[in-house]
Formats: sequence, C-alpha cells, structure tokens
Amino acid sequence: MEVDFAMDAAHELEVQYEIGIDRLYNSELYATDCATPIIGIAPRLTAERLPNDDYSERLNLRYKFDKGRIRDSNIWNGSRNRMELCQVVQLLLATGDGDAFVISQDKRTLNVGINLLASFDTGNVGVEVQLAAAGDDENVGTVSVGAGVDASEAGLGP
Repeated sequence: MEVDFAMDAAHELEVQYEIGIDRLYNSELYATDCATPIIGIAPRLTAERLPNDDYSERLNLRYKFDKGRIRDSNIWNGSRNRMELCQVVQLLLATGDGDAFVISQDKRTLNVGINLLASFDTGNVGVEVQLAAAGDDENVGTVSVGAGVDASEAGLGP
C-alpha cells in the first residue's frame, strides 16, 4: 500500500495485487465495518494492469479523495487523526449467463494516519500574537514569534 496526501498528488492511496491475466475483479470501499457505504466523500478509483509474468499481472488500484471533505465523512476518525476504511476486492469467474461467481475475496481494514501539523517560516519578519481567553479583553498577553510557527488543523482535523 502506498499513501501520498501531498496537495499535488495524482492519487492518495494505492493498493497493489497480483492476479491472473485478464481476471475479472470488483473493488469497493466501505466504512470500517466493511458493510456501511462511505458517506460524505466519494473516492474515485483508477485501475491499472501491468504485466508481471506469463501467468499473472499486477493490478494497481488507485484512489483519489477530495482532501477538503475527508473530515466530514464517516471514514474520518478525528480522535486518532486518521482515515479508517475497508477495502473489499473480489476475483470473479464469469458465468455463461452474464453473472459472475466470486472465487476469491480480500477484505482488509485500511487505517491511514494523517499528520495535521503544518510549519510556516516567517523568515526574519517578527510577528506578534495577542493571546487572551475568550471574552477577556483585560488580560491580553503578547507572544513574539521569530523564525517558525507550528499550526494544526490543515483543513482536515475536527
């Protein structure tokens, strides 16, 4: 499994399988119970088949997520800062009547931790931040920030 949540990533999640050449398959994502549909976000699947040997090929299943909607979905666990989902991949055998028979199934829970910290470099510019409890205008403190600031909640956290 490969994970890439960079802003310019072509896809965020990739899972690879080795399957028989031209084998039919079905892939679905669910919430962690492997039965509940994902709500609040619609992952997009792109599949690629690559030659492996005379009898098999590599199946790359790549999922693209709208990063701005992850925290509003039922696959986001805000207390653990991670996506929790289930992937079900089935290998199928076509029957003569247009249906397919499941010959093998891989069901796995995928937990993808996401670091919500972002760093900003202010260079040599001094920044002052005023801090006070909500509604307390009398006890204001000032903090000077020099070279760096750490911030959380890069659009994904609770």
